[in-house]
Amino acid sequence: MDDHEPINAEHNLQSILYEGLNEHGFLFQEKCAEVLQNNQETTKWLVLNKEYPVSAKVKDTRIDILLKDVKSYPKAKNIYAIIECKRVNSSRTFWLFGKPLLPAFNQPLLVNLRTQTYPTGRHIDKVIEYALIKPRFNNLITYLVDNWWLELGKKHKRYSSPQPIEDAFIQACIGISGIAQEQEIQWGKDSEREEFSVILIPIVITNAPLYIAMYDLDDVDLASGTIRNDKVYFGPAGQIPERIDWLLVDYGVGRSLTPDRLYENVTGTSPVDLEDYHKRSIYIVNSQKMVEFFSRLHLD
Repeated sequence: MDDHEPINAEHNLQSILYEGLNEHGFLFQEKCAEVLQNNQETTKWLVLNKEYPVSAKVKDTRIDILLKDVKSYPKAKNIYAIIECKRVNSSRTFWLFGKPLLPAFNQPLLVNLRTQTYPTGRHIDKVIEYALIKPRFNNLITYLVDNWWLELGKKHKRYSSPQPIEDAFIQACIGISGIAQEQEIQWGKDSEREEFSVILIPIVITNAPLYIAMYDLDDVDLASGTIRNDKVYFGPAGQIPERIDWLLVDYGVGRSLTPDRLYENVTGTSPVDLEDYHKRSIYIVNSQKMVEFFSRLHLD
């Protein structure tokens, strides 16, 4: 037996274990949770759970990190952040988002679960209802995107794909649906049914650098579907690409990713009437900026 074989075998095992560990995002998720936990006094967001299990129509899953806003709001108001952590494997991987619908936006469209009161004869009934609301976050004005997004990178060869970002969005939407239905069931067990409100904010935290594409559709060639290099910018017009810290995406979701009761009081038939019910506003945050982000993510 070669005297060097055990050393090589140990070295190879170390490499296999090391590469396997870094291939996936478990360490990234744990580090994000630790940073958020260590900065709770600064952000006023409390880490409630990690790997929190929920059940939705499409599947059972787990929420990477579940936070609660502990700033001084009325006792009946519960604001939760449902966080999906998404690590990219290469320092040469980027997330690029389409031209913003609005450059300065502060009213995400969020799922709200709350009690509503209705008079019935001599009594007043309190029922649990779903709603979509647009609260103001005036300290968190950012880009609003609703058209497209791409992960750009280089593995064996250069690639671009919307799927990794789509996967993160879908996971965040499933988390919202699961926690909403769980809250509905648990609050429904209260025979006295005290007034309450639950607001759910989906957030994707990533280590990918974030960029926005700025262009004019008049400069897009209809025959080729492309645009000249000098007609598109990835930062302020005429400057080099500039990273952004966070942005908001209005993401379209189908009914399978939505609590059934969200549509309960919807009477419209036109896609225009139903458009908002098929949207989830999702914040995308670069991990290096998440403490500042959560410090600003509070209702006025």
